[in-house]
Amino acid sequence: MSEDQNDKQHEATPQRLREARKRGDVPHSADLAGAAVIGGLLLSALAFGPAMSEHFAVRAGALLSLRPVAGTAAAASAAAGFAPAFIVAALAAIGGYAVQNANVVAPDRLAVKWSRLDPVANAQRRFGIAGLVDLARTLTKLLLFSAALGMLLWLRLPDLAALAGVAPAIVVKALFLQLRDFLVLATVVLIATGLAELSWQRFDHGRRNRMSRQELTDEFRQSEGDPHVKQARRAIALAIANNRMIADVRTADVVVVNPTHYAVALQWKRSGKRAPVCVAKGVDHMAARIREAAALAGVPVRSDPPVARALHASLEIGQEVLPEHYAAVAAAIRFADAMRRRRRNSL
Repeated sequence: MSEDQNDKQHEATPQRLREARKRGDVPHSADLAGAAVIGGLLLSALAFGPAMSEHFAVRAGALLSLRPVAGTAAAASAAAGFAPAFIVAALAAIGGYAVQNANVVAPDRLAVKWSRLDPVANAQRRFGIAGLVDLARTLTKLLLFSAALGMLLWLRLPDLAALAGVAPAIVVKALFLQLRDFLVLATVVLIATGLAELSWQRFDHGRRNRMSRQELTDEFRQSEGDPHVKQARRAIALAIANNRMIADVRTADVVVVNPTHYAVALQWKRSGKRAPVCVAKGVDHMAARIREAAALAGVPVRSDPPVARALHASLEIGQEVLPEHYAAVAAAIRFADAMRRRRRNSL
């Protein structure tokens, strides 16, 4: 396993990261989401706090009474009064994950995986680097929360002791104030631990998704296509284009050749004002195919090595002859016309 990990020296590609995201493997911090939830509760307290505390205080007497029916109704009413805070907290939780770009629905996470019951794999997770980091993070949060709660209770103990014997409404309002202060401290602690956790999660996520050279090659083949397959496709496309070009030789007026190496087929529409156009060209094997196609179609072939080489170098398929070659091409077309006249006269 260590050798495989050591072989993965390359950063994850965007495709690899997208696949990990589909599996639900995204770096995120639950503490930051928790801080967002508590922040939402604090905002709710600022916006709806007085109304909620008064609503709860009014029903505190019924909650503390010995009448079950009245207590149940008061509890339901009190819970309904906290609905705005719960809604804000839920929206804050969604926003907390959205800020981390971690709002992902991954069906793979919900599927039953028997490999999770493997005791060896579980032991490696528990006692590996990730397990030790989780343990350290949990202990740190426990210490920080304990310190925050202890400090708050130590500072507010006289105020809490003074609430003995006062009216329930005053007790509830005072407890709300203490709860607010504790939530502020908890938010600060969660933000600190959440930022540390997110940094570690991103580092660990990048480490776990590093790729070997072979994985990069395989991904390239999957996304861009196997080089051998692409080469075969190019060969097929070239063959189709060449066959189409050979078929166009029969429309040519003349084929100018260097007897063995070059061949250029030219077409001239006499009714138009355009110069002759190249409809086919090739060297060696392709030149031989052009000559064969010309012979089968009865297209005259003129041997003129310098002109054949010049036309092959200067023309692409569908391009008109350049002005500097007009005289040589005109001579070739006159030669072709004379060949056709002699052929007709011989019949």
